[in-house]
Amino acid sequence: MKRYLLIKSLFGILLSCLSYGALSGPVTEYGQLQVEGNKIISVKTGQPVQLKGFSTHGLQWFPYITGEGGTVENMVGDFGVQVIRLAMYVHERSGIDGNTIAGYLGESPNIYEDQVRPLILDAIANDIYVVVDWHLHWNPASEQNKQWTPSPYTEEAKSFFNMVAEEFGNHPNIIYEIMNEPGQFITWQEVKNHAIPVYNQIRAIDSNNLILVPTPSFSQNILDAANDPIVDAETANGANNIAYTMHFYAQSHNFRERADQALSKGIAIFVSEWGMSDFTGDGAIDTSENGSSDLWVDWMRDRNISWLAWNFANKDETSSALKAYENSNLGNEWQWSQNTLRDGVPMQSGPWADSVISDSGKWIRSRILEGQSCTVNCPPVGLIEAENYTEMYGIQTETTSDNGGGENVGYIDPGDWMTYAVNIPASGTYTVNYRVASLTGGSFQFEKAGGDVVFGQISAPSTGDWQVWQTISHTVNLSAGQQNVALASLGGAWNVNWFEIVASSQLISDSDNDGVVDSIDQCPGTLIGTEVDSLGCVITVISDSDSDGVVDSIDQCPGTLIDTEVDNLGCEITVIFDGDSDGIVDSIDQCPGTLIGTEVDNLGCEIPPANNCLDINTYPNWTANDWPGTPNNHNNSGDLMQVDGNAYSANWYTSSLPGSDASWTFIKACN
Repeated sequence: MKRYLLIKSLFGILLSCLSYGALSGPVTEYGQLQVEGNKIISVKTGQPVQLKGFSTHGLQWFPYITGEGGTVENMVGDFGVQVIRLAMYVHERSGIDGNTIAGYLGESPNIYEDQVRPLILDAIANDIYVVVDWHLHWNPASEQNKQWTPSPYTEEAKSFFNMVAEEFGNHPNIIYEIMNEPGQFITWQEVKNHAIPVYNQIRAIDSNNLILVPTPSFSQNILDAANDPIVDAETANGANNIAYTMHFYAQSHNFRERADQALSKGIAIFVSEWGMSDFTGDGAIDTSENGSSDLWVDWMRDRNISWLAWNFANKDETSSALKAYENSNLGNEWQWSQNTLRDGVPMQSGPWADSVISDSGKWIRSRILEGQSCTVNCPPVGLIEAENYTEMYGIQTETTSDNGGGENVGYIDPGDWMTYAVNIPASGTYTVNYRVASLTGGSFQFEKAGGDVVFGQISAPSTGDWQVWQTISHTVNLSAGQQNVALASLGGAWNVNWFEIVASSQLISDSDNDGVVDSIDQCPGTLIGTEVDSLGCVITVISDSDSDGVVDSIDQCPGTLIDTEVDNLGCEITVIFDGDSDGIVDSIDQCPGTLIGTEVDNLGCEIPPANNCLDINTYPNWTANDWPGTPNNHNNSGDLMQVDGNAYSANWYTSSLPGSDASWTFIKACN
């Protein structure tokens, strides 16, 4: 049942909206990051730190909205990210023919100033960490893998990171990732030959911030770095505050044992890219407990290894956190860049409703929030409807007769369970109240999802019937933070309508067991089983003898036949006919029989359509030619053309039928 007014009155709304530029996030909490042994710690607290967040997709394809109300601010608010990775490619083949070069060294010379620098400023303003990534796939290029970059562009990387360090090196938010992924044909020594000069360049300016160094075979051969880490003698002023990157995709990779060996040798690991899908970024994902993703994320949690999930965009692939507009990636990128709405949501900037978040995005969001002291968009501790579980096994829902109506969870057998996402504001003792009904009695436990930690067990009494409800409670100790809890059946059979988690200092009493707590109940002492309103008072039955939806005390036309359409006084509404459904009643319509959908005037006669595309060429009157003096035979990007009453804009050089493929974008109807 729904008791929103009750919850609001008791607990308030535990949300704090992060304003742009307000410093209240992980950087304020942890400050400077420092590698100590195989851990990354907070200099401020001396304790290991695990950061969780997202990597962007290639920003040259999926740029972000910057500034207040932009993508980064809403990622912090909606997903709780503590760190973001800016994956701007360096020298990437792009475009429909693969001959355009995108990225830092591509055909847009201001791409850092336009897209990356503003996002660094956004990360600092939102008090999160930011990984500045020299994003390339270093491997000998081949016809099959044109996207591979045959050079790491070491000198260019030195200049780039010199620029970043000079402006931002005094901010503890900054993390330098000096290359994305060396391929399987690149040796560890070649990686060091790139990494050390770039490291020296950064350290000449910034002696404090964390530097991430990649490993061979797409940052999977982490043992290479563990067996031969960068040492003082190889650098200009000593090797310090270096972590080594590891990348994996949960459906393709399982090398945790190798990574544990690397940790045992004393290096720190930072997972700067991982995905729930296979290594292509697409394919099946596994959201189950102890599934491929769950095992990896638990492994990183248990070792305090920071991670960044690939990717926060809406590319048409399962690793993307947001749902795509369409199957065409070119069309999808264009709509993203326009911040086009999907289901009413501005996809590029956010904020994002659950309806546009992908399955992987929702799962990763839950793992980012897990264990955090929630500050933004947090579910309040308090009453939780039993049917609002996140996962379940074995149960069913049914209509409840308990006060407030709605549904309850029933058909619960031993071994069945339901999980729920909750945010506990502070560690301490809590009272958990359960609204239960049972003919036979039963028992269950309140646990951390998965059953590894049991908070407490409780018996559900026999209440006399499956829909006779009683509130029971017990006291448990809970730790602060966002977490998944569960109700797990131990024996017997029982139904549950809701449960609530209340700090013991805010213990709630319901003396007459009507589902409304005493502090709000204005009608104490109601009999058990009485239907009450949100104030605990008996609901008066209102009579409507002729079942027309108007109560007898107002009905001026009693006795109307069932299903008769009536007005607010209960009297029959006279039907007005419009035979051709054009919006003009037959008594006025001077042009009966117009086709459905025809635009008509106030007399029901067709309004001749107007052509608003008179200044646009009609197909196939092309606007451009290949050579001066030759006939026009195509349209260039931005040129317009109309066909069959619709106007289209060319996305690039094209001579296809307007609207027939991705080279065209629909602009408007001409009539």
